[in-house]
Amino acid sequence: MKRKRRRIIKKSDEIYYHKIFFKVLKRYFKNIHSWTEKLDDFRMELKCTYPLKYMCFAGILFFVLKLQKRRQWYKLRSKQLIKNLNKYLSVDLNTVLHYDTLNYFCKGFSNENLEKLRYKMIQSLLRGKVLTKYRIFNKYYLLAIDGTKNLTFKKNTQNV
Repeated sequence: MKRKRRRIIKKSDEIYYHKIFFKVLKRYFKNIHSWTEKLDDFRMELKCTYPLKYMCFAGILFFVLKLQKRRQWYKLRSKQLIKNLNKYLSVDLNTVLHYDTLNYFCKGFSNENLEKLRYKMIQSLLRGKVLTKYRIFNKYYLLAIDGTKNLTFKKNTQNV
């Protein structure tokens, strides 16, 4: 019976995916700060520890990295992530938000806000001519359908 060998990753070898995430945001979505500040916030302002843009970026990061379990989120929480979030979002926080806080935020965040943000991101890519080299016959954009099951649910969400 063969045992699978685990590769031991040293601290120096770790890839900080959040660094790559912030580089992509800086390059392709320069106005994303102003977009997130214009979104409607359902939370009580006096009770909020984390600003709206911080919560939005944490949610996007969670989705982009395809984190499915709390354990994965806790492994991601590091001093380097806190430093990068503070630097990129111009905030001064000592901790990364708890998963339950993010979950509560995502439950109350309206679909209209997500639609606005997604529309502006796609519009930014098209206006920045990022996708022009992928046009078909230099005229048409290729429409991709998500086959990765990123947007699937275990429960029936139509009647909720």
